Amino acid sequence: GNEAKASQMMERLMELNPDDADFKWDMAQYFEKRELYAKSAELLSDLLKVEPDNEEYLIFQARIYGRQGLDNKAILNLQQVLNKMPDHAVAHYELGRVYLIQNEQEKARQEFSRAVKEGLERADIFGELGTIYMTDGQHDEALEMLGRACELDPENLDYVSSMADIYFKINRPEEALERYKTILEKSPENLDLLLKLNSLYQTQEMFEESVELLQQASTTHQDVRIYTALAKSYAYMDNYDMAGKSLDKANEIEPGNIELLVERAELLVTEGKQDEALEELKQYCNQYPNEPTLLLALAKAYARCSQVDQAVVKLKSLVKLDPDNADAHAELGKMHVSMGRSYDDESLFGEGVKSLRRAIELDPKQAMAYFYLGEVYHAEGDIE
Repeated sequence: GNEAKASQMMERLMELNPDDADFKWDMAQYFEKRELYAKSAELLSDLLKVEPDNEEYLIFQARIYGRQGLDNKAILNLQQVLNKMPDHAVAHYELGRVYLIQNEQEKARQEFSRAVKEGLERADIFGELGTIYMTDGQHDEALEMLGRACELDPENLDYVSSMADIYFKINRPEEALERYKTILEKSPENLDLLLKLNSLYQTQEMFEESVELLQQASTTHQDVRIYTALAKSYAYMDNYDMAGKSLDKANEIEPGNIELLVERAELLVTEGKQDEALEELKQYCNQYPNEPTLLLALAKAYARCSQVDQAVVKLKSLVKLDPDNADAHAELGKMHVSMGRSYDDESLFGEGVKSLRRAIELDPKQAMAYFYLGEVYHAEGDIE
């Protein structure tokens, strides 16, 4: 257990065996296991001076370079191997790993696929391929790769979880549910997984199952996400009292959490208590002045209570406070377009268009801004 003394003895043995290639190779692996990468790389460089085309040395040194963050050196080593031996499965695998680190997803996919083609079947290769396909939205291919990863490493719950996530995403809830439950049997304390299963329950409107799951989770975890999810399920079941108590509990765990305050007000809106929600948001804004999330929620509350002029005032102040707030620009554009339509006022349409375009500039995925721009063009007769 004395690593320092062991290293000293190894250094001494190297002095006694300066030209022993087998010993140097053993030492290079020894240093790599102990994360002494510079020493390992140095020894491999010595070995490669004698045998410059030794693929085992080149691949191992590439692995060391990768751990040192020297990706380009690693690639050169592996390409040297593949220039001589194009079908070398391990070299393709290692090259795929380097490309993955560099976020070169397509290059990584090609190298991993070639490694499999050349006969290298490893769970992590299929797992990485599954992740790449999943990122690209190729769900069938991802499921096939992850299924093969599970066959090779059935104890790896990450592969099962990824498959469940895909099934959930492509609306195959029964298969997702089966896999989430399988993982929870082996890892019952996994909170992230519990929350994923809860999302599935809520999506399928299985609110009683959701509440039961979350109540059980609350006995072992005190986490805001549990109680906000509980509030959502209770609200769907029209149990607003328990929904409110759940949000209060979340606020106890994280007092001053702005998102929780907004959710508390939105619960009142769900109950049809718009005026109460407005008053509550006013109090929050007094307590936390110049908080963008609260100001936006307050503006929406004014609009729901038909106080559009006040909503516009709040949105203008928010845009002044936070000029790059895409949501604020979108809401302001929406208000101006609605007012322009009500009053048949071209200038308000113009203000609305300006705000909506700014929202899209800040956030190209701002769906509401596109919708209201469409409303403007429709009103102008520009159907195209």
